[in-house]
Amino acid sequence: MSDLERLIKDYYEDATLPKSRVDAILSNAAPRVTSPRVWYMRIAAVAATLLLGFGFLHFYLTERDTTKRVLAEIAMNHQKQLAVEVTANTFEDIGQALERLEFRVPRPERLLQGFELIGGRYCSIHGNLAAQLKLRDQASNIIHTLYVTGLTPDLENVADRTAIKDGVEITLWHESDVFFGLASDAPQSFPASNEPPGN
Repeated sequence: MSDLERLIKDYYEDATLPKSRVDAILSNAAPRVTSPRVWYMRIAAVAATLLLGFGFLHFYLTERDTTKRVLAEIAMNHQKQLAVEVTANTFEDIGQALERLEFRVPRPERLLQGFELIGGRYCSIHGNLAAQLKLRDQASNIIHTLYVTGLTPDLENVADRTAIKDGVEITLWHESDVFFGLASDAPQSFPASNEPPGN
């Protein structure tokens, strides 16, 4: 640093405004006041964010709880392997036979070809009267159970998914106003001989 630069630095370091001048400047400055409208907008934005967050959390927890209960109920019913109450080989016939159902029992669009309908019985899914249908995969001879019930607001919130619950592989989905669940023994639980589970 040169002598000139040092002198300039020293001069400005020691330079200060007199206290009377500082007070005069501060007394003439308008105080910064946030208008009530800005405060209301800020509070409203925070409240909206909190409401959205709590709403999403509530929806997520409700959907997760409903899904867990539906999966547990379907797994339990599938493992019971109860005999059919009505023998039928078409969805139209099974719908007519299970006359207490308040919905039509359609052949699901997602159901692959190669399944043979054996028959069905009444059951319940999430507190709703449902049909439990037995299907045989004609290629593997493995028995699956298909659960069909009317689509309620709770079930409508259950996302389409496939999950394994208590050794049962379950696929959930809905079509139009009907909720479906297809259950089969998870691959690791099939008998070594690949024979279908007992009825």
